[in-house]
This record gives sequence, C-alpha cells and structure tokens, in this order.
Amino acid sequence: MNNFPGAQSWSTLRIFRHARYLFLALLLFGPEFVVSQAGTPASGKKSAPTKSQPGKKLRAQKNPSQKAARTQAQDRSQENEADDPDMPATLRGRMEKETYLQMRAEHIARLRGIDPKNPPDPRIRMNAIRTMEQQEQEIYGNQRETKPRPGASISPSSPPSSTTWTPVGPAPIPNGQTLSVEVPVSGRVTAIAVDPRNSNILYVGAAQGGVYRSLDGGNTWTPLMDSAQSLAIGAITIDPLNPSTVFVGTGEGNLALDSFFGVGLYRIDNADTTPVLSGPFETRATGTGTGASNGHAFIGTSITKIVVDPANDNRIFVSNTIGFAGISGSTICCGGMFPASGFLGLYFSSNALSSNPQFSRVAGVPGGGAGAVTDIVFEPGSSDNMLVAVEDFLTGSPNSGIYRTTNASTALGFTSPTFTETLNLAGKHLNIKLAVNKVTSIVTALVGTQENRGTLYESTDGGASWPTTIGTAAGFCNGQCFYDLVVTLKPDDANTFFLGGAAGNTSLRKTIDGANSFATPNATLHADTHAIVYAPSDFNVMYEGNDGGIWRSGDGGNTWTSRNTPSFSATQFQSLALHPLDRNFMIGGTQDNGTPTMRADGSWFRADFGDGGYSLIDQRRM
Repeated sequence: MNNFPGAQSWSTLRIFRHARYLFLALLLFGPEFVVSQAGTPASGKKSAPTKSQPGKKLRAQKNPSQKAARTQAQDRSQENEADDPDMPATLRGRMEKETYLQMRAEHIARLRGIDPKNPPDPRIRMNAIRTMEQQEQEIYGNQRETKPRPGASISPSSPPSSTTWTPVGPAPIPNGQTLSVEVPVSGRVTAIAVDPRNSNILYVGAAQGGVYRSLDGGNTWTPLMDSAQSLAIGAITIDPLNPSTVFVGTGEGNLALDSFFGVGLYRIDNADTTPVLSGPFETRATGTGTGASNGHAFIGTSITKIVVDPANDNRIFVSNTIGFAGISGSTICCGGMFPASGFLGLYFSSNALSSNPQFSRVAGVPGGGAGAVTDIVFEPGSSDNMLVAVEDFLTGSPNSGIYRTTNASTALGFTSPTFTETLNLAGKHLNIKLAVNKVTSIVTALVGTQENRGTLYESTDGGASWPTTIGTAAGFCNGQCFYDLVVTLKPDDANTFFLGGAAGNTSLRKTIDGANSFATPNATLHADTHAIVYAPSDFNVMYEGNDGGIWRSGDGGNTWTSRNTPSFSATQFQSLALHPLDRNFMIGGTQDNGTPTMRADGSWFRADFGDGGYSLIDQRRM
C-alpha cells in the first residue's frame, strides 16, 4: 500500500471492500437479497404467488404416497440440518457442509499464517525445538547458580519450561460421558503396552498427549515424552528380550482429521527406571528390495504398528499410514521433499538398538509406497511367520488384503522376505486389524475389516487361509470402522476374544465360546475403542483405551475401572474461552468429551455432551 498515492489507495480499498461485501452477501443470502437491496426498496409485502401449472399438479397427484414420503424425507433432512452446530443457519441449503468446513479450515489456517496449498515443512518446527532446547540447556547449565533479583520470585536464567507454564487441568474430567455410570475421563488413548514381567507396569499413548508410564496399575502416571517433537502417538511396543526398552511410533493412524501425522520412531531406554528418550528416527536407506528414495521413512505419516523379532531385538518391522494436519484434511504424504514425507508401507530395521537406526521399505509388500499397512503380527515365538494388513490408497485399491510371509527372518541387506496374499480384499478401501495366538500347535488368527460395518474372518493355520467368516460378529464396529476397530484374542484360548467399535453395544463385545454368543461388558466405559490388551504375566488383568482415556480390568474384562487419575492428562481441547476478569473461569470444547468448564475454585466439570466445538463467554453479561 505504501507504493501508491493516498487517494488511489483509498479508492482501491473502497472498491475492494464493496466487492468483499457483495461476495459475502451472495454467499450468505443469495442473489435475491443482493438484487432487492440494490434495486428496490423493501415494501414489507410478500411476493405474489405464481400461477398454478395444472399439468404439473396432476402429475404430482398421480402418486401422493411418493410425494408424502419425499416431503417427510425433506422434513427430516431439514430438521437434521437445523440441529447441526457446524453449519451456520444462513448457509443451510446453499452450500455443502464438507465445502463449508474445508473453506472454514483454510480461512483459519491463513489467519494463522498457513497456506493450505503450501503446507509448512515440519522440519522447520523440529529444528526450532532443537535450537530452543539447546539454548535452554546453555542458559540453565551455565547460570544454574544465578540468584534472583531482589524481590523476584524466580531466576531470570531459569528455563521457561520450569517457570512459565502451570497445568490447570482438567485432570481428569470428573463426570465423563460414559456408559451407564459417569466416571472420570481424560482423552483419546491410541496405544497400550504392558510389561511382560509385571501386570502393573504399562505404557499408554495418547492422540495428542505423548506417552505415560504407570508402575502401579494406573493409579499414578509419569509422562515420558514431553520433550518429543510430536505428542501424537500411534504405536507402542515393548522389547520382548529387554522389557526396559520401549519403541514408540509417532503419528496417529486412526484416519480422523485430528489424527495428526508424526515425525518418526522414538526409543525409550531404561523405561521402567530412569527413562532415556532417543529419536526421532526415520532415516530411509537402501535395503529389502528398495532404494533410499528421498531419505525419509516416516515423517509426515502415522506409524500404526511396531513388531520386534523375538530372537533378535535389533530387528524390527514398522508400518505406517496417512496422517492428517487438521480438519481441513490436509496431508503431506507421500514421498515429497518440500515438505519432506515418507512413503507408505512396511519398513524394516536391522539396527534398531543403535544410536541411529535406519529403515528400508520392504519390497515384498505391494502398493508402491501408497499401500498403507494398518497392522502386523508375528506368530507367537516365531521370527518367520508374519501377517501384514494392507489398506491400498492406489486408485481402485488393487492391493488391499492380508499378506503372509514364512521367511521374515531373511530380511537383511537388499533381500526382502517373500509375501503371499492369503485374503484378497482388492477394490476395497478398508481399515484392517489382526490378532493371533498359539495354543499347543494350532495358530489361530482373526482379521477384522471395515466391510459392512465390521466383518470378522478366522484362520486356524496361521493365516495361510481364511475359510471362516464369523456371522455373529457382523457389524461389530458399526459406522466408524475406519476409526475404531479392535480385535484382541486371549493368548491361551482361541474361543475367548474381544471386539471393539464405536458406541453402545458395539463399543466392547466379549465372547468365551468362539463367537456363539457375545456379552457387552461396557458399563463405565467411554465410546470409541482403540486398544484392548492382556497383561502377558496375568491374563485376568486387561487394559482398554478409548476416546475417554484408559481403563483397567482385574477379572478378564468383565468389569472395568477408570484409571484416568489426576496424573494422567490427555484431553484434546478444540477451543477455549476465557473470562476477561476471572482467570479461573474458562470453558472449552474437547474431542468426544463434551464441553468442560473450570470453576472459580479451580475444579472442572463437563457442562455439555458430545464432541465439543467452539465456545464463547458473553462479555456483556459479567
């Protein structure tokens, strides 16, 4: 603007404003409003009705039942739209909801300095965090003994992380929107791993809360990844040969728009004593039948599973899928450089315990970098028999299905294990989850898929064939199988397994008779199940993770107790409104945990149900 004379600048600005107002009027009220406002004064009279058209009237009367049905359907549609909090009333019927949400998200992104067509390079933030941590360490380390100024309460050289931020909650939300009975809730739990030696030692990953450790069965929690470059967690695996080592995959693979992509793999050494966090690791190298490509394995994607070779814990396989950048649905996948991102598929590392693990994409799994792997399982005790679930994002999804290898241990150098497709799901864009156990010599595997709101397949030969579709489990994950689909087999009994899904009777189902019948032991649980695990040392102890947090069972999953205690914080706020005069009065919307508010005494309670959105405190009524 400084390059233009003042008059010309003002004239240009006025023209721009008029054009903007015209566009907004067209968008909000339609052309009729613009014409009436610009050309004729308002008369207060309604327009005269047009003359009837007998031909059309007679045709409409030929089938009055169809007309009534259409009218009822339109009424229901309008009623649903009228109740939709995401659509402004002025736009209902004038714009598709998806279009409006995308435009809104792009507008908010631009206000934040983000161009949706040119997403930011995540490495910029990563490098900034590294620089900040180095500066804090230099200040803190060099001036640790600095005394505060007279009258000051803190040292001017203290690191910001120890002085600036104080958690205010909610920890937890006391009156959660849970089934049957209200119990404390926190936020979405995406991954759980239990120490094979002790059922009270576990690690829990949250959608945006990092990793928490408990040494007492969930009574108390310690955060382990607050210094990580991403707190979006997709997978946690304990090293079976050294349970003090824990592998963590960042990026949540549940394919919701707030399932954010990650930065790679972390390793936590001495996890059960004095944890040491290393990572993120995501360097791609030549090997297992593929080249190094752009040098990136996982950045910009979401890690879905990590499995460790039971005979050699330096050897791990890692899978990934698409991760999102918010409600706009933006992604940076797959294989680009500006910004950098990894391809999708199955990856292998032969030096997972080194200071700088490297990964190669496994050529034997099809998809060409667009075939996401949603799950991996080893046959218990085997380094060779491995099953992989592929959700193909290529056009037509030609490679979706289950793939099996019987020589996974041959992965080394440029050699890829050989894979055979044993369950063909081509042409279907599906979320797929696996479970396996081995009782005597029989290896039973279950596959849960997104087909028909939840389809369950069974194999009794280690995944070589899938002759059985379990009809009594049909529809087990209801309408959100892309997001919440869980299958868990009891390790010593193929007739006992759990299915997790969306809400109500589908949130958790249990059978003890091979699916002849199902119970629904979901009292006190929150909707949307994401993880169900047995404690390897005690099969009576189980843990369940959902959109409300973490629960524990001591009776094999018949009853559940909330472990969302004050030291576990995983609530995802979507918005926050602050009172201008009282800093202890705030209210905000959260992901699937309603709209909590903080009262004057610092305590929290849920004021409204559902997925909380934007909130506002009326500043005219103080």
